[in-house]
Amino acid sequence: MFNFDQFYKGLISRFDYFDDYLDSYPDNGKLFQKEKIIDLYKRVIAEMNGEELKYVNTVACLDGVDEDYTVFLIELLKSKWHEAEEDLIDLLGDTKDERGIDLLFELSTLEYEWDENRSVSKKCIWALKKIGTTLANKKLVMLSQHDNSIIKETAQLSLACI
Repeated sequence: MFNFDQFYKGLISRFDYFDDYLDSYPDNGKLFQKEKIIDLYKRVIAEMNGEELKYVNTVACLDGVDEDYTVFLIELLKSKWHEAEEDLIDLLGDTKDERGIDLLFELSTLEYEWDENRSVSKKCIWALKKIGTTLANKKLVMLSQHDNSIIKETAQLSLACI
């Protein structure tokens, strides 16, 4: 029988990041550990623990996310005490929740000093594509007309994908 707490502790304490440890997580995407993971997000936010946030994002990705995660992901994306923006953007897209659309649009247009290839913008555009609603598609159309060529081309490509 799978023990989530033991798995999580093992995830944090492991040293070999090229092992098959993540493969031992059963039933990926089934939301079986949702309550525990949401509790982890609450604790990490309260403690502003950017190091542990990476591990919480990992188990959230393995277990799957839905609209119940949106409020935490948005709060984290608006905060500046961590360096997990790209993982959080991916997870927000996975929720398919329209509440994340405006923030993803906003973040897609921001320039980060460390992000010369606009990876944050690209992630936001693909997260909007994953959400896939009429509103998300309207934002993608707006981005497809952006002055920045990377944003423009990525948004155009996302719109061309069915």
